[in-house]
Amino acid sequence: MSIQSEKSTRTKQKLTHAAVKLFKERGFENTNVRDIAATAGMTTGSFYHHFHGKIEVLNEIYDSRDVYFGKLLGDLAQHPPYNQAIYDFFVDHMVHRVADDGKDFTWHRMFGMKKHSTTAHELYKGMIGLIEKARDAGELNGQYLAEAINEHLFLVFRGVTYEWCLAGGDDGENNLKDLMERHIAAAIQAFAG
Repeated sequence: MSIQSEKSTRTKQKLTHAAVKLFKERGFENTNVRDIAATAGMTTGSFYHHFHGKIEVLNEIYDSRDVYFGKLLGDLAQHPPYNQAIYDFFVDHMVHRVADDGKDFTWHRMFGMKKHSTTAHELYKGMIGLIEKARDAGELNGQYLAEAINEHLFLVFRGVTYEWCLAGGDDGENNLKDLMERHIAAAIQAFAG
């Protein structure tokens, strides 16, 4: 990678980190490009050199997390029991990320982007791989396709997250975790081998 390319990557990362910080603190709608650039210590022109707008930053955040969670799932797939790894992924890793992002940012990411993981994304590929290992080990019922189990688990995850976002007040990570524990456990049990 050239020095210029490395500098461009670092600049883009600084802008992305600044955007995440402001989206969490102020919400997506209450954050503007000028604020993101200033928080990153850059000009608005620098922002527009790397991104077309806030939605593109949101897509960058989404894509980087997709890669991160895909790798994490690959690591989790190395350590049975696999059903426990699936449970831990949703209840620990995903809950922590969602709660850390806060309700407003999560809401906008889920519903404002109109972009959800598909089988083309690393997150889904990683989860399908983990589900296949659980099926092969007899932990999940082999009569169900891994893709169907995956779809069900993510529908449960999004439904619980949606309910948490709708709840008034500052329901923190504990409330989200309690909800996720019950519903993900029930979803995994529904497909148990």
